[in-house]
Amino acid sequence: MTVVTTDGHQPAQRLWWAAPAFLKNKGANPHQGSRKHSLHDDGKPDGRLRVRLESWNVGSMCGRGTEVCEKLRKKRVDICCLQEVRWRGQGARLIGAKGRRYKLWWSGNEKGVGGVGVLVKEELLEKAVEVQRRSDRVMSIVLALEREVVRVICGYGPQTGRSREEKDGFYDEMASEWDLGSRSELVLGLGDFNGHVGKWMDGFDGVHGGYDFGERNVEGRMLLEFCDEKDLCVANTWFKKKRKVTFSAGGKLVADIDKKKLRKVCCLPLHS
Repeated sequence: MTVVTTDGHQPAQRLWWAAPAFLKNKGANPHQGSRKHSLHDDGKPDGRLRVRLESWNVGSMCGRGTEVCEKLRKKRVDICCLQEVRWRGQGARLIGAKGRRYKLWWSGNEKGVGGVGVLVKEELLEKAVEVQRRSDRVMSIVLALEREVVRVICGYGPQTGRSREEKDGFYDEMASEWDLGSRSELVLGLGDFNGHVGKWMDGFDGVHGGYDFGERNVEGRMLLEFCDEKDLCVANTWFKKKRKVTFSAGGKLVADIDKKKLRKVCCLPLHS
């Protein structure tokens, strides 16, 4: 995902395909004057400002630091939210080869299963001003990118078989973290929410963009309800994706993603 901003535009409008989300709030004015902040200038002649973010269920970071960093460097990723880090406890360290390193902040548990983390490339480390670790499922990092303050929230939702209490607790943590963001911040949520929002909007116009696969499950509805409450949109439902079956059971489609793993959800603000 690439965040592209231009002074004077609202956050969702600055996210290319996310702009139609303004339709949910018909009274929103896409040009309410200059914003106080903007992202760092990448030197583009058209004046656009960019930061590239990604979310990745990495499976495990044990012994894979250099491999992961090299893949992110090749894709020119600046910030990456990780799920299934599988490191115990909490901490931070530099990983990767010299000159191509990232710093990993992680939040795990004593069992060394699950866990989340955020990778920030070495060139941006001085921009990181705050890290919040709520649990082994939710954490965030705040970066002061020149004149823009960006809060990136990393989430890893409970799987289908987990209890409703655990799922409710996860969204309570996400809501608490989201509410920390001020109106002057650009707040983005990335992660693997372990839910299927389905191909139909069904009452979630402006939250669901209308491009997805399969049927909606309970976890997908919980994600949509969270986004609706916080005035967000589920980003990867706002553009067409190539269909790819990841696994099936009994001949029935269970999950599908595109080749770039876009099932990892990004929740974007509809307006500031």
